[in-house]
Amino acid sequence: MEIVEFYNCGNRDHWLNEIKCSDWDAGQFLYELISDNRLKELCGERTRVFLLTDGDNLVSFCTYAEQDDIRVPSMTPWVGFVYTFPEYRGKRYIGRLLEHVCEQAKNDEYEYLYVSTGEIGLYEKYGFSFWKIMKDVHGEDSRVYRMHIDGKVLETERLVLREMNMGDHDALYAVLADTDIMQHYPYTFDVKRVREWIERNMNRYRVNGFGLWAVCLKENGEMIGDCGLTLQNIDGEMLPEIGYHIRKDCQHRGYAKEAASAVLDWAFENTDYPALYSYCKYTNEASYKTAEAIGMHFEKEYPDEVNEITHVSVIYRNER
Repeated sequence: MEIVEFYNCGNRDHWLNEIKCSDWDAGQFLYELISDNRLKELCGERTRVFLLTDGDNLVSFCTYAEQDDIRVPSMTPWVGFVYTFPEYRGKRYIGRLLEHVCEQAKNDEYEYLYVSTGEIGLYEKYGFSFWKIMKDVHGEDSRVYRMHIDGKVLETERLVLREMNMGDHDALYAVLADTDIMQHYPYTFDVKRVREWIERNMNRYRVNGFGLWAVCLKENGEMIGDCGLTLQNIDGEMLPEIGYHIRKDCQHRGYAKEAASAVLDWAFENTDYPALYSYCKYTNEASYKTAEAIGMHFEKEYPDEVNEITHVSVIYRNER
């Protein structure tokens, strides 16, 4: 499959006819706008139409435009007219287009990418977060979602760490609701707790500039866990702690160490904390062994109500 830009391709008539074949009123409207040379007049001269193609077949399409049906000059760019043909649905092909659009927005040095929609639950799957309800040019309410373009925080040899969002719920549930992985945690996770976990970390990004980030395989973008820096109450002090959780079928491959090591380097380079910590229940040997693998060492153990005994590892800035 290949992504092409309509205005820069050599067979516009073919692809325009493919757009016309969509079983969607908005797709027909897009066809009319392009045919009448009104799309750029309506959405801005830099508007592009991205097509995901499979040979001569059109799989998905969307627009990347300066403005949408919500006209706020500071809010740009917008993704719109997002559509996948029925025979290709259910395989997340639109994600390829949205990823391409996101890269374009990043190259254009935008901070956010916006979408105006009546859909609930669709764009969250692809990294967008609901922002607010706004009035469109017709005076009707529209749900505005946005994606922070620079969501990627860290990159290692095999992994990408990025800000998590509600679209990560199912992938994270597979990790946190696994009783084997979380056997040392004080309670089990259900759908509500996983959602609250994501919300807390999204708030941490805004307040602290860091939190637990989604750990994704570089080869395909699949989320396999989380890892990052948070402030935790460790024996009565709020201290910077590196935490990590990796899906069961991806354990014993060095992913936790690889992610945690990158977080450690990031934390010392981007904060002024004199030391970084990792803590866990004293029986969680796998966790504190990972901490030791990235250069931490035993600091202390102390009794508490949650873990009975908490094991603390630490590394000081001058020990790097």
